[in-house]
Amino acid sequence: MGGAINDFEEERSRHGELLGRDNVVERLLWLIEDSAPRGGWVLFLGSAGAGKSAIISRLLDLLPPHTPHHFIRRDHDDWDRPDAVAHNLCAQVERIHPELTDAEQPVEARLGELLRRVSKRHLVPRGDKLVVVIDGLDEAAKDRNGKSLLPPFLPRVPPKGVVLLGASRPMYRRHEWPGVVEHARTLDLDDEEWAPSNEAACRAICEQRSRSLPAPFDASLIDVIVRSARGNMLYASGICDWLAGQPPAQRTAARISQGLTPFLRQIFDELRDLDEARRGLILKGLGLACAAREALPPHVFGELLGSDAMTAAGDEFLRATFHLLRKEPAHWHDNSQFGYRLRHEHVREVFVNELGERVIRNHHLHLLGRLAAWPPDEGDPAGRRYALRHAVMHRIEAGDVDGAQHLCVDVGYLDAKCRELDVTSIERDLEAVIGASEGSATFDLTAVLAAVRAEATRLSAYRDQGLLPSLLYNRLRCAGWPSEEIARMLHFGENLPPLRLLHGVRLGPTPLRTFCEPTKAIVACVVSPDGRCALSASADRVLRYWALVSGEVLAKMQGHSDELTGCALTPDGKLALSTSVDTTARLWDLATGHCIGVLDNCGRWATACAISHDGRTLVVGSDNGAVTLWDRGSLQIIGTLEGHSDYVTVCITTPAGQLISGSRDASVRIWDLASRECLFELSSTGAERSPSPAASEQGWITALALMPGGEQVLAASGDGTLSRWDLAVGQCLQRVGAGQGRVDALAILPWGGHLLCGMADGAIAVWDLAAERRILRLAAHANAVSACAATSDGRRMLSASHDRSARLWELGGPESLMAQDGHAAPVTAAAVTLDGRLAVSASEDRLLKLWDTATGVCRATLTGHADLVTACAISPDGRRVLAGARDGGVLLFHLDLERAEVRVETAKPHQKLVSGCAFLPDGRMITASRDGAIWIRSEATLDQPAQIGAHDGQISGIALTPDGKRLMSFSRDGAVKLWHLADASRAPSSVRLTGGLLAGAITPDGRRAVLARADGQIEVRELPSFGYVRQIPGHTRRVFGCAVSPDGARVFTASEDETVRAFSLDTGRPLGTLVGTSWFRCVAACSGLLCAGDEEGNLWMIVDGLAGVDPRAKTNARRRPTLSDSDRFRLRKRLALLYDTEHTARRIAREAGISLQLVKISGSIIDIWDAILEEVRKQHRLADIVRCALTEYTDDDDLLELAQKLAR
Repeated sequence: MGGAINDFEEERSRHGELLGRDNVVERLLWLIEDSAPRGGWVLFLGSAGAGKSAIISRLLDLLPPHTPHHFIRRDHDDWDRPDAVAHNLCAQVERIHPELTDAEQPVEARLGELLRRVSKRHLVPRGDKLVVVIDGLDEAAKDRNGKSLLPPFLPRVPPKGVVLLGASRPMYRRHEWPGVVEHARTLDLDDEEWAPSNEAACRAICEQRSRSLPAPFDASLIDVIVRSARGNMLYASGICDWLAGQPPAQRTAARISQGLTPFLRQIFDELRDLDEARRGLILKGLGLACAAREALPPHVFGELLGSDAMTAAGDEFLRATFHLLRKEPAHWHDNSQFGYRLRHEHVREVFVNELGERVIRNHHLHLLGRLAAWPPDEGDPAGRRYALRHAVMHRIEAGDVDGAQHLCVDVGYLDAKCRELDVTSIERDLEAVIGASEGSATFDLTAVLAAVRAEATRLSAYRDQGLLPSLLYNRLRCAGWPSEEIARMLHFGENLPPLRLLHGVRLGPTPLRTFCEPTKAIVACVVSPDGRCALSASADRVLRYWALVSGEVLAKMQGHSDELTGCALTPDGKLALSTSVDTTARLWDLATGHCIGVLDNCGRWATACAISHDGRTLVVGSDNGAVTLWDRGSLQIIGTLEGHSDYVTVCITTPAGQLISGSRDASVRIWDLASRECLFELSSTGAERSPSPAASEQGWITALALMPGGEQVLAASGDGTLSRWDLAVGQCLQRVGAGQGRVDALAILPWGGHLLCGMADGAIAVWDLAAERRILRLAAHANAVSACAATSDGRRMLSASHDRSARLWELGGPESLMAQDGHAAPVTAAAVTLDGRLAVSASEDRLLKLWDTATGVCRATLTGHADLVTACAISPDGRRVLAGARDGGVLLFHLDLERAEVRVETAKPHQKLVSGCAFLPDGRMITASRDGAIWIRSEATLDQPAQIGAHDGQISGIALTPDGKRLMSFSRDGAVKLWHLADASRAPSSVRLTGGLLAGAITPDGRRAVLARADGQIEVRELPSFGYVRQIPGHTRRVFGCAVSPDGARVFTASEDETVRAFSLDTGRPLGTLVGTSWFRCVAACSGLLCAGDEEGNLWMIVDGLAGVDPRAKTNARRRPTLSDSDRFRLRKRLALLYDTEHTARRIAREAGISLQLVKISGSIIDIWDAILEEVRKQHRLADIVRCALTEYTDDDDLLELAQKLAR
């Protein structure tokens, strides 16, 4: 199953018996049958109140059981949300074909892709059909401009055998449903053909209602009603109810209005004529009914109407408006209660128009104050539930978008919604406020929404445990958000999650949105200069300009007669250039979507394009290797650059006035735009000879990207090789990536250290250029990635693909990408120094990694083991690491981090897997093994260890007190031994427990042991007697790691159930939970910090907020030396002299570990260093950048003096 299925039985039963509509049902069945072989849409149209829903309900009775269907209803749960429609329909289709479930598809494309698979695998081979029914297309959620958000989620062209039946009011907004309205088979109840059927149905309703009255309507009155109804069922039933409430003498034809809307206005006018007290009461009640987001019980209407006699006021309102309302179960604290709401959406629309927007807005404010206040009155549980459901929407409708933004990212409100409602209600609020918002805030809100969606499964699984704050915090940290920004954005205040990530781990980019409108492959895309929009070119001949946050198509430019090949934007973002195999390039005005110029490419395919940085020159590449230059003002050719011998694949320009072109002839050419001279010819093969005119596909230049500063360019070849060239001298500076597979797109992130590669297999690879290795491979698309681009701040990336979609991703920044520097296999063991400064992790990839916990950066990778590394320890001073492996091997690593040197010594191996390592305070080392032996050795006796003792069974692990006086060992057969290292003559204490032991820890005072059994239970025992203290429940699966806090107050556990948990050692009470993404295999603790390794190769550095100590704060306190204003001025002047270009300034900052993600760098070199040093000061990293500069300029007197001041 692909998800939960909505239950629409109550909605269907509301429509009651279908009267006189058999001919309409028969025609719909015929249209379905006739459309099925080729697939298509059937649109069932009719004005509001025409009875479409009742007919749809009857039709579902006649279609096969489990026919996928959805009723869209405004403000009814989440029925009107496009993603909810798609998820519900997918779940129903997957109920029929469970083998085709694919929840990984982006929601916008999921239904269309699923129906295509059903068609191909089942319907076409069997000659069968599948009908999907959607009622209320016109009621789907809309953006702030009133445009429906639903079309991108539904296939415009259903595949063979699939019929989409959609019921709607007449679809005047044809531009919202391109390809649907024009090509659908249609049945419109408003057509003259159906007038007799409509009239007969209205007559049947009137006669049925009349028979139920003590004084039935006479036949002539029924005739008048039927004529006045004009075929509208809602009118017929409503006016019958209204007349039924009138004295028989007043049931006259003269009082009957012609048509539904005039009838509703007539009622409204009659209400205006009431005496002042009744008029005010009833109109206020109608306004509240218009604004209310659900059916309200009578007593709530009474309370809202503000009368002294609340019940009487509510009853009076309901009696006066019964014919305008419908009765349904109310979502109140007593579920047996019934409530009332306006009987139809059209009734609400008419009364909103009559009352006026200002009055309705005031009613929203009134509901906010009385029912939807947050924080709520704790004595009003019903109001609390209403506020959780509707507080955000009422704020939006009341015009308080800022308040809605604030509330829907208030972590307390979100947590309450998650616990008491569900995750989808959070998504609904965020989508609504994003749609109502403008400016940069929408990106932050979209990132929070993406985090909620990414964690939706875990949020649902742990909703009763209140883990939303932790899950959202950790997801955003992994996306590169600074902890301070998360705390500010989500209004954590002082209530940060007790267990939370200090640094992000390797979760990869977070998908924010998918664009699926193109009907063929997207071949190119570019992000606008302000980062808010994107331009895409597609093989369907259409150029589209998108809003990145909303996904709205702002402009659709058509005019090319064949497939597009490329696109570009002018520097001011106002004009677009496109190229096509129709042998033309076109210039477009984005504001109007109009073509303002056609460039004739002399009969050759136009294959690539670019625009100069001053916006004056247009560049067009051709399939014969020529590159043509055009003047933007006159649209005349001003030059032709000849040199390439084959298809030009890509063109880019530089700020210095250069053009760089790549070709299938395996060459990159650097041109001077002013002189039109070829400055350099660069070969992708590295050979000095000129590229061959018939270069193989492996040598084709497939993509180019300009490095920050514009002084270097990266080129991708057909075999995946990435070559970095210096544009000033034409020299290749770096070559990596050979054999990784074809790269079709490149993008450099703004800080210059990371490269995005769009791969032919649909993946996006992220490369660390300094380390010359790929740090991430993301399965992004179902087909080749044709283009990728990053926003100017580097926080987001857009990818486009031949799978007809473009996707927006949250990258986060340098820190989130540095988190990709983990192991390639599960982390088996971890250790941390007592001061929390350094941590070490061991992995099945046969490596150990040394981590700086302050920055999250890997300081060193330790190699030497020939098998999986299974145990590790780090000395208190962080200068030695001891590690053991599955083959019994033991290595001692001596670390000199200042010189980046590592010396390795080999110790005598054990006979079997090494299961534990530890350092004693005096420097000696202990190792334990599954061969049952426990050895102690010093550096002088690495090859001659002494045996402390042994187990009969396999030792699972060891635990040592900080003073080195007591050592506990435990085994898989349940045996536990306590060794008294300070008194070798004293026999060990021991006990044998039921069940195997997988992990254990000992309190710092050596008085208690914590042991993890194979069944997931934790036992606490007194030492040395091993007397039972308590059992700690909590985990649902095996526990692989245990640690005790330095103060002995808490125990931390790491489990196969994908959680790290904290418990009180004295009471066993749970104190905090961190949910991961895979099994946790180990955990180590120091003051304020935990390190836990997982199955995916991540080392999670976790703040132990329960200790009241933030290790980052402690680290920052150590790193806060600063300089006076005059010394900072000296430093700026000196660095600007030594590093006098933007490129070199960025490089030295990057090497010092400075994140420039949020820094706007522009202007002179002094301005650049001003901006960088301001950020360095904020990050308390002045000493780091001075130290880094001294590695290159070791004798610089100014730097030496400043370094001394910072060291004080």
